[in-house]
Amino acid sequence: MNLADELFGPEADERTPPEARRWEHFLTRGIQPVCTFVRRRDGLGWTPASIVISYPDASPPVPPDPPISWDQHLEEWLLDHKIKAEDETNEAERFGFSLGAAFEPIERRCGSGYFNSILVQYLRDRGFADQPAVREKLAKIHAHPPHQSGSLTDYTAQTKTVLATNARALEALDYERPVAVEILTNAIAYYLDDRFNIHTRALLGFG
Repeated sequence: MNLADELFGPEADERTPPEARRWEHFLTRGIQPVCTFVRRRDGLGWTPASIVISYPDASPPVPPDPPISWDQHLEEWLLDHKIKAEDETNEAERFGFSLGAAFEPIERRCGSGYFNSILVQYLRDRGFADQPAVREKLAKIHAHPPHQSGSLTDYTAQTKTVLATNARALEALDYERPVAVEILTNAIAYYLDDRFNIHTRALLGFG
């Protein structure tokens, strides 16, 4: 095989991460894995995010896999194969953490401060502030309204697209609409707490 053969021509099927081949084995046997998102407080910071895959329906029982580092490619594979978190609380944490990676391209294009303003205004204008978990976080965030620019509409639309993609992903996991709404709002609250260091500021006495 030469260079042209390796890099050009039809796309090879390389979407399955190496770690997922074991999970595929169980899926083909009709055993649905479950994902546990793990990220713990460590002083004022956090331990690195990881995931643990378990097999609650396996017979005979199979022990959970060792933790592996969270990776966006792995996360996309898990969602594509309808692998839920262990419970709705953990699902919100899992989605809330992944919002950081999803929003990052928008933030790079428009800048951190401007993105903060766009995000907060969008959440307040679209009814998320009516949800207790998000309202509590927004009350502790000080962000000026975004200045009007030719890009504001576009960045706002991109922000909406990220949240809509997550909403559809939750429904694809077969959550009923009211449950999906609750998980999404709790995920947004998790992301806001992380992004604006709300809990950390409270620990330092700046809540």
